[in-house]
Amino acid sequence: MGPNIVGGHKDNNIGIGLTGASVLGGGSSSFPNWVLGNSGTVAGGLGNTSYEAAGDQFLVRAAGGVAFLTAGAPDLVTGTFLASGASGWNAVSSRSAKTDFVELDPKEYLTRIAGLNIQQWRYKTEDPGITHVGPLAEEFYAAFGHGPSDKSIRR
Repeated sequence: MGPNIVGGHKDNNIGIGLTGASVLGGGSSSFPNWVLGNSGTVAGGLGNTSYEAAGDQFLVRAAGGVAFLTAGAPDLVTGTFLASGASGWNAVSSRSAKTDFVELDPKEYLTRIAGLNIQQWRYKTEDPGITHVGPLAEEFYAAFGHGPSDKSIRR
């Protein structure tokens, strides 16, 4: 593993005995950034901590919440958010973030929904005790033609 790198505020720190860790910036006297795991990184901000993660794991502690924004400035409203203390993602769906509205026939869409094959299923890679309910992406795409492909359903 490589050397540790600490940037930003003088109180930013990396745990004793760790290697390959980096704090790239940010921090303050009241809210320093910490890395507490080998090869961990804190990119900046205030009071952020990177912990030891298992192999092939992305671990984030963000007590103030998390946002993935998918549009550039000044339109910083398109994306998904995990509010502080929440356990479910919120996708932006406000009228103010949308354009090009077209009136549709609700009865036609309800008929298409009623025609979907709703099943209980599980992901091949999940624990066998975890199940889900819903249509398959291929059928949803065939019925509505919305989304980037027939391999996913956008929420």
